[in-house]
Amino acid sequence: MAGLLARADSAIVSIFISLWVTRYYLNKDICNPEASSDNTNSSLNVCGELLANEDKVQCPAAFTQVSRLAGLSQTAALIFAPFFGYISDKLNPVVAVALSAFIGVVSYSLINIVEDAGDSLAYVVVTLWGISQISTIVASQGLVSKSMPEGIRGSVAGCFSIFGAIGIMFTTYVGGILFDEWSDYAPFNLGAIISAVIFTSAIAVLRKEYQGNDNSGSIGEENIYI
Repeated sequence: MAGLLARADSAIVSIFISLWVTRYYLNKDICNPEASSDNTNSSLNVCGELLANEDKVQCPAAFTQVSRLAGLSQTAALIFAPFFGYISDKLNPVVAVALSAFIGVVSYSLINIVEDAGDSLAYVVVTLWGISQISTIVASQGLVSKSMPEGIRGSVAGCFSIFGAIGIMFTTYVGGILFDEWSDYAPFNLGAIISAVIFTSAIAVLRKEYQGNDNSGSIGEENIYI
């Protein structure tokens, strides 16, 4: 499940930032005059139509803003990666997954208060998306590496990759449909929902773990390594 969330985060950030910003610029008619007059209706089905064309030519202003936001998101991920790696080493791996999922819930939910894709709040939100993305990747890999039994490491790693692929396919397919049919914010809300499911699952695992330790009268070092 952690692998699913890690790859789902990557898909959401890499694909839907571009779609969200481009549709916003087209709907607000703030592209260059030539592009906006010729492509007023292209926002009706962005996933199906806009990607088939060159949005850099259709709406240069949107392309520029997408580059800024996506670049900021990935820069934030690059900078935060060693910090969360250090934090993950100090935490129970399940706690690290729960923390990264919580960051995802908060960051993706914030999209609902962003009214302007060019506003300063948009920069804050995409920065948090980058942090959420890298923290989930680091936490999920840490969970697998720390809890992987020696005799079935290959099987666990393969299962982790399979769930990651499922996460990518699910978020791109379902997120694309929701984007076209429901709301520009739908893929990001989908990310918040997936993060919430992972967070709830991690808390359930931790609760079961600690209850088991309480019943046995002992708590192992790995379980209090928080």
